[in-house]
Amino acid sequence: MRRYSPCESLSASTNYETKEEQEERFRVSSPYHLEQGKGSPTTVILHGMADHAVPLEQTRRFAGTLREMGTVVEEYYEEGAAHGFDQEYVVSHHR
Repeated sequence: MRRYSPCESLSASTNYETKEEQEERFRVSSPYHLEQGKGSPTTVILHGMADHAVPLEQTRRFAGTLREMGTVVEEYYEEGAAHGFDQEYVVSHHR
């Protein structure tokens, strides 16, 4: 299993020398920009409804983009859960 954070942009500044370097680093590290499509493994998205770090609409756009590319997507939205709640789930179920 791989765990990704499908961010579309970087809001915090980093130590990269130029904006172009920062954007390239972001592009290669975000699954939002990966080439996916038919033949790609099913992608499961877990999102906490009380997540203030990643907007819900951004996660839904990510899921829609993957579907447009032919990827099978399953979405689960956890009521009252904050950002990172899925880490606890993944750790507790894989011991």
